[in-house]
Amino acid sequence: MIRDSADGASLRAAAADWVQRLRSPDCDEADWHAFEGWLQAAPDSRAAFDEAMGIWLSLDRGPRPIVAPPTRRRRPAQPQYAAPAAWAGGALAASVALAVLVAPSLIPSPVSQTTYATGHGERRSVLLADGTRIDLGGGSRLTVRMSRQRREVEMAEGEAAFSVVHDAQRPFRVHAADRSIEDLGTEFDVRSRRGQLDVTVRRGSVRVAPSTGEGGEAVSLVVGQRLRHNVGAAGSTVDQVHADDAFAWRQGRLIYRDQSLQAVVDDLNQYFPTPIRLEGAQIATLRFSGVLTIDSEATTVRRLSMLLPIVETDGKGEIVLRSGGGGR
Repeated sequence: MIRDSADGASLRAAAADWVQRLRSPDCDEADWHAFEGWLQAAPDSRAAFDEAMGIWLSLDRGPRPIVAPPTRRRRPAQPQYAAPAAWAGGALAASVALAVLVAPSLIPSPVSQTTYATGHGERRSVLLADGTRIDLGGGSRLTVRMSRQRREVEMAEGEAAFSVVHDAQRPFRVHAADRSIEDLGTEFDVRSRRGQLDVTVRRGSVRVAPSTGEGGEAVSLVVGQRLRHNVGAAGSTVDQVHADDAFAWRQGRLIYRDQSLQAVVDDLNQYFPTPIRLEGAQIATLRFSGVLTIDSEATTVRRLSMLLPIVETDGKGEIVLRSGGGGR
């Protein structure tokens, strides 16, 4: 709870400004980085932002998504006027009476559906109307469905990080591969590529269950745990990991701890336009630990070839990696 003090009032005002700023059509990635810095600057910043977002939601219950960065559009100017004091109170009373007569449960709940996608090497941030933030990695595609009763995401392929505003009356679920991930008040990363699903929790907890009710038992994950699941398999494995590693791609870094070269190349192919292919039976099983900064494709591949016993050659419209070289 934010204290009723001069500092508390200042924090509330700043939070309200951030709500408006992130809703603006001109909001870009620099704004998101500044917002992250503001959240980390004071311990009560997140609570103040949640409070400000709650106030905005109480004024506008429409399930309209807020996208950052969106296509730039100019909003039409809105007329500025004030309701005459003589009838403002009566209009408010009439509105309340109408809301009582028309029970919300009798009104069909509209469903808002929006699809978001990124190309290779593209990242995108989305702020939903409930305050939930989704960061999409390269080569990702998902569809968000929002109503008064439910919040659901269908994730076809790719990687996305979710920072969910928890609402016990309105569950938030992500359907990816053949699993359904339900938020229990959390921040988590979902990666679905080539028939393998990874779910990593950085804050709170999630429940991962088969989408159809068959094919294995539900698993609960807490902070620092990662679930790995192969599509079609009955079970999954859960291990302890460095949760921040799974979110490093948002800052343009890929962190690996004893991963196969095939897994590394699969990731790089989502970030760069020229496909990378491994040639040879043994090269895919090479293990790699390290940090790759995602800048230019040529530079990133060169760094990788310096750290592993591989050499790169240019193919026809692709980069081919073969065994050889000194590595480290």
